[in-house]
Amino acid sequence: MFLGLDLGTSALKAIIYSNEKIIAPISHAYPMSTPYAGWVEQDPTLWTDALKRCLSDLSQQVECSQIAGIGLTGQMHGLVCLDGSGEILRPAILWNDNRAVAQAKHLNERLPSIGQIAGIPALPSFPAVKMIWLAEHEPDVFAHITHVLMPKDYVGHVLHGGYVTDHSDAAASLWYDQA
Repeated sequence: MFLGLDLGTSALKAIIYSNEKIIAPISHAYPMSTPYAGWVEQDPTLWTDALKRCLSDLSQQVECSQIAGIGLTGQMHGLVCLDGSGEILRPAILWNDNRAVAQAKHLNERLPSIGQIAGIPALPSFPAVKMIWLAEHEPDVFAHITHVLMPKDYVGHVLHGGYVTDHSDAAASLWYDQA
């Protein structure tokens, strides 16, 4: 058996795949917050709460000790900021947040080769651009950031304790040298 987890923008979905079929599909929803026009955030604890509920529900249907592996996917471009203890510093800034438009424009103007190096020009949805926004607008938060993860990588961190990503998400961060 294998566990599949999909951290979506509106819900965490979980399935068990066994003997070439899907069993036990589960989903738990959570809200987004839009505190200002163009801003879209989520509290990462909503994701971990949904994960716990999904795993609890699955444990009622299958023997979890039989799970041989976990596949994790989810929303890209979000920014989860953690301090040195792994504590969340602020709500996650999601992929569809547009607060960093000016920072993306400025970055593309100042570093015209960034698109060649990173494989794509700076966009306001990218974590690196959102970090510039944080440095400019929330310097107290920025000063305490030790780890930056994308949403699915935060859920992975909760599951295994590591700070890792994959090539797909790294390529969409603007921190990945693809040249």
